[in-house]
Amino acid sequence: MNCKACDLRLGEYLEGGLDVYTLAHVERHLTQCAPCRALLDELRAVEQVLGHASHAATLEPAPNFTPAVMGKARALARPHAQPMLRWAFLGWYLLGAWALIGALALAARPLLMGGVHALAGGGASVLAVSQALVAAVAVATGGHGAAIAAVVTVVLFADALLALGVYLVHTRLELA
Repeated sequence: MNCKACDLRLGEYLEGGLDVYTLAHVERHLTQCAPCRALLDELRAVEQVLGHASHAATLEPAPNFTPAVMGKARALARPHAQPMLRWAFLGWYLLGAWALIGALALAARPLLMGGVHALAGGGASVLAVSQALVAAVAVATGGHGAAIAAVVTVVLFADALLALGVYLVHTRLELA
């Protein structure tokens, strides 16, 4: 056993927590190594001092400790949040959500417009083009185009309510 391995096991050695095999190796190393024996003596001395200190006096806070600390905490100046343009926050939030949906719509526009031009170029009426677009959206969404539009609307409405809730909570916390 080397010194590093012995050092790692000295705490368990003092507590009597080593198995028989490891105990024999540690004791053999301690008989041959003066620095490890010195470290063991230091650990025993520290353990003895700590043992006497813990029995001699128990640490108790002063009887008025909690009220005194709480009084000092109440006397401190309250931190103030930096003023923020709340409506700007809500506006940017909603603008970002709508911009994302607009970008997705613009990405799909060439596909839809290609269908419109193909149908209109063939002399189809506006009603026929509209019906073809509805059919194309239905095929592209698996017949769930209206449901997807409704879900997107609900999600955006929920986002607006969430943003409003964040604003109101922030305002209420700042005023408190």
